[in-house]
Amino acid sequence: MGLFNREKKIKASVKEVEWINSLLDEYGTTTSSSGIQISRDTALKVAAVYSCVKVISNQIAQLPMGVYRTTEKGRIKDKDHPVYRLLHTEFNEYTIPFYGIRPAIINLLLTGYGYIMINRKDGMPNELWPIDTKRVTKEVNQKGKPRYKVDFGKEGYIYVSYTDMIELQGISTDGVVPYNPVKIFADAIGLSRAAEKYSSDFFKNGITPSGVVEVAGAMGERAYKRLKKSINDAHGGLGSKHKVMLLEDGAKFNKISAPPEEAQTIEARKFQVIEVARFFNVPPSKIMDYERATWGNMEEVNRQFVNDCLMEYIIPIEQLFTKQLLMDSEKQDGYYIKINLSGLLRGKQSERYTSYAQARQWGWLNANEIREMEEMSNIGPQGDIYLTPTNMADSLSINKETNQGEQK
Repeated sequence: MGLFNREKKIKASVKEVEWINSLLDEYGTTTSSSGIQISRDTALKVAAVYSCVKVISNQIAQLPMGVYRTTEKGRIKDKDHPVYRLLHTEFNEYTIPFYGIRPAIINLLLTGYGYIMINRKDGMPNELWPIDTKRVTKEVNQKGKPRYKVDFGKEGYIYVSYTDMIELQGISTDGVVPYNPVKIFADAIGLSRAAEKYSSDFFKNGITPSGVVEVAGAMGERAYKRLKKSINDAHGGLGSKHKVMLLEDGAKFNKISAPPEEAQTIEARKFQVIEVARFFNVPPSKIMDYERATWGNMEEVNRQFVNDCLMEYIIPIEQLFTKQLLMDSEKQDGYYIKINLSGLLRGKQSERYTSYAQARQWGWLNANEIREMEEMSNIGPQGDIYLTPTNMADSLSINKETNQGEQK
């Protein structure tokens, strides 16, 4: 009975999100409190949103992935595994891994879903294809198992089994239907768009000097239209600043314009950059806002970016790729897929070399392992030898030598 209720809940959740998505597709937008229409595409017109989406998707897409196997001797990278080619060289015949992973992350950030379809040959993954979220409809069969209807427009549609689809999800309360980030954040994005639109309209329609034209007595409609047209033609727009205003029949111009500082436009736009960065959990300096950044804390900011932002997406990618691309027997034998973060976490060259020297001297890294971290070729078997400090010995060896000496 519990399983039946669970299946029923899953179906209801999927139907609800499909209904919401159908409304969004039909009308194409979500209305923010500021009255601005927000959609996935219009959200990207906000510079801070575009920068956050770009920096997250680019950073994740450029990280190297590999197939590894855990053995008694430790972790071994298996470059001969057929999946390694998909992760390291080509997603498919036409796409490199960078261009395959990035659109999935962009869709995930803006819609809550990111899809990668698996094309198999003889049961093994042969190609990976990123799929636009707009093309995918998630359904659930009678047994509660999801399947995906992928619409290719005029070319028709196909149904894809859950075993052949990598589905990345945003935050969710049930693990089935994630929240739509753009819809949740529509008010903040709309406020950013409104501030940009206000600034654009200010320069487009601004009159300098601006204020009120005062005339003695009532004006006829014809005279009013002529005066209004002459002022707008001569002084309206960004290119008409600082021109001399000529008035007739004793008309007076009273300046009432407020400076931008009083309108708080600049401050509002600055705050919205921080607000958008906070939503995506991106340090402001990563989207070129250096107002609170210092050269001394940039390394810590990079670590914060990896740990607090990127890991939210990296861990599910590793787990889903391992689950969907490797066979059960391979996973039982210790195979898994891992993303290499060393390129993002490593410090300055001098700091790295000091750390390598300590690791080499104390014997927990050999020369070839260090060279691999620096993307350098190995130096042969002699590079696999670990050093042992001559002035150090483990307690077991000391006790053994002591006992042998006492016996003599």
